[in-house]
Order: sequence, then structure tokens, then C-alpha cells
Amino acid sequence: GLGVVNFLAIISLYVVNFYVSETLRIHMLQNLYDLSDMGAKYEVIDSRAFSEFCGVESSNQVPDGDTIGRFRALLVEHGL
Repeated sequence: GLGVVNFLAIISLYVVNFYVSETLRIHMLQNLYDLSDMGAKYEVIDSRAFSEFCGVESSNQVPDGDTIGRFRALLVEHGL
């Protein structure tokens, strides 16, 4: 199987300049509230509760919709 180190290396190629834990938290909210990739981005920007949960202090720290989608695709591809 795919080792954790290799998996994190793959993720780092797609989640440039964003912490994996923040993006994973965005993914959790996306699934919980059935949000699109762009919808998740805007909810994290607009909702203080979402931004605090994800650990972002500025809209500049929120990944764009494409990055959120690529991260989600990686998780699905590796059964996570």
C-alpha cells in the first residue's frame, strides 16, 4: 500500500502554501454541510465559526476551489 510518508508527499504537490490540517478541516465541513468546492471556500471566508474551526485568520489563507477539489480527489483516490 501507499505509505504515510509517500501519501503526504503527494498531498504536498497539490496543497502548496496551505497546511494539510486546514484543508482536511475544510474537507470535513464540505462533507458535513454538502458544500461544493467553491461553496466550501466561501463559507470558510464568510463564517467566523468555520474559519475558526479551520484555523484560518485571513481569506488569503483559504485555499481556492480547485485546490480543495484536488485535495478531495486525493483522499477519495486513496480511500481516505
